[in-house]
Amino acid sequence: MTGTQKTLAFVAAAAVVAVILGIAFGGKDDPKKTPDAEPTSSGIVETTAAPRAPSPPPPTPDPSAAPIASGPPVNMATLAQEAKHVANAREALASGDAKKALHEIDLYEAIPGRNALTPEATMVKIEALSKVGRRTDALALGMSTRDDPKMASYQGRVEDILQDAGLISPPPPPMPAR
Repeated sequence: MTGTQKTLAFVAAAAVVAVILGIAFGGKDDPKKTPDAEPTSSGIVETTAAPRAPSPPPPTPDPSAAPIASGPPVNMATLAQEAKHVANAREALASGDAKKALHEIDLYEAIPGRNALTPEATMVKIEALSKVGRRTDALALGMSTRDDPKMASYQGRVEDILQDAGLISPPPPPMPAR
């Protein structure tokens, strides 16, 4: 998980906690539903219950459990744009339109300051290149990912795509034990 993804996960978790705490502790009490509420002769409800003690503050997150963000700050508009193009490219590939997928990846690559979804965009590009017949380009891009630490978790997928496209040979079977 990249620093950007960790930051987004932390923000989402904080928003969920805020909503839950708002539901649990927020809102106004309805005096009509208070068990000690008594109507007066004028019809106004007066409560005789003692005021509630203030709710406890929300728990303070453990700093050792908080995600550590590294790298440059994330521009949410850029991230949304990145996600849109990568999702569109994935959908195009799933529907069999590899040319449209490549077009969406070209639009993705034109975004200034992009970096959050580069590994996934690279995977889509390798797949699309192999499907439109640009096998040499797919092979070159796939091979260039081998030394990229951001692509380490994708190497199995890269190898599978290149093997399925017939661009590299599968590994030899394991030697039998003696």
